[in-house]
Formats: sequence, structure tokens, C-alpha cells
Amino acid sequence: MANLPISQLPTALSGSPDSLMVIVNYDLVSSGVTYSIPFSALTTQFNPTPTFQPIYGLFSQTGDSATVSGITEQTIVGDGVGTLTIPANGFSVGDTFKATIKGHFSSANDTSRVRVKAGDIILSDSGDFTLNTGGDEVLITLELYFVIQSIGSATNASILTKGDLTTIKSSNFTVQGYAFETTNNSTFDTTTENTLNITWEFGNTDNTTYILSEVFTLVKVY
Repeated sequence: MANLPISQLPTALSGSPDSLMVIVNYDLVSSGVTYSIPFSALTTQFNPTPTFQPIYGLFSQTGDSATVSGITEQTIVGDGVGTLTIPANGFSVGDTFKATIKGHFSSANDTSRVRVKAGDIILSDSGDFTLNTGGDEVLITLELYFVIQSIGSATNASILTKGDLTTIKSSNFTVQGYAFETTNNSTFDTTTENTLNITWEFGNTDNTTYILSEVFTLVKVY
């Protein structure tokens, strides 16, 4: 098939004609035959979509949050860049997110309660727990993992939330911890907009009982 224009060469792989064609001696039927291959078909056949998912940031806090104290539920999320909102129908099954909060914490044997929310919907509730620092300020870290198990409207969608909380006293490196987990398959709804928020509430009002966050990042890990 010497001296044939590209348009008259037989096509080796199926695909719509491209402006970019690859010319190869491709032995499909007999040796020595020259074929044209649409570039789109070539990339589909020999360069499939990778199975890995990139990790990327969604939100980063750029300043301290308000100092939270007392018996009123308040957010521990400060201002930042990016977004904490997933639009309606923006989730896929298997989507996994990690939120990390770091800041300072003090408690004079008072109870604490953490709520993780999407708008007004409670994704996870730690219940009351006590991390006593004797009224001394310590470093605190809260790590949260979210896995979308199913999507749809309320009662069809499901999200698993796991939280790990640790405090470290800088003077003697005393470590305390608390963990909680919740599966919300009743009120979570992926067909509506979801905006993440984390709140804190103390059981008593005390001048030495408070929390503030200095770092808050949200990343998509799958």
C-alpha cells in the first residue's frame, strides 16, 4: 500500500477520525501492511485511565479560631482559604476525607462534647467525655476521617465518621486520648449541599476551661 494518502489507509483500531493520526506497521492480518490509528483510540487502548486517586487539599485555616468556653455549643473552625462545602450530588461512593485540627486546650476537670456536622445534620457526636488538664493549657489534636459508603437522599446515603482526640502537656509530655465513631445512614443526604463544621461544648463555665484551634485542614484522600 505504498504512496497511499493517510485517509485511504485501513484503520487498525476503532475510533472516530482524528486530526492527529499515528501511522504504524501494525501486524493485524498480514505482515508488511501499513495502518492508520486514530490517536484517541491509541491512548484508550494502551494508556488506560490510572486507578489511583490524587490527594488534594480542600480547606486550610489561616488564623486562630475564636476561643470557645462555657456551656454553649460553638464552632472551633476559623477563617481560611478553600472550601468546606461539597455541592449537591458532589459525593461519590468511596470518597474519603481527612480533617485535622491542632490548637490549645485547658480543662479544670470539666466535660467536653464534640459534634461533627454537615450544615444542621450531625454526622458524629462524641457524647460527654473528660480530659482533665488541671487548668493548664496543653496542645490538642483532633483527627477526623470520613468515608462515603453510599449516596442519595436521607435514609439512602451513608457516611462513616471516626474521630481521634489527643492532648499533650508540654511540661511533662503527659498524653490523654479519646476516640469516637458514628455511622449516619438516616439523616445524611448527598443530594443537597453539605458544609462541614466542628463544634465544641463544655459542661461547665470556668475561666481555665477553653479551646481554640490554630490549624485546621481538610483534604480528600480518595
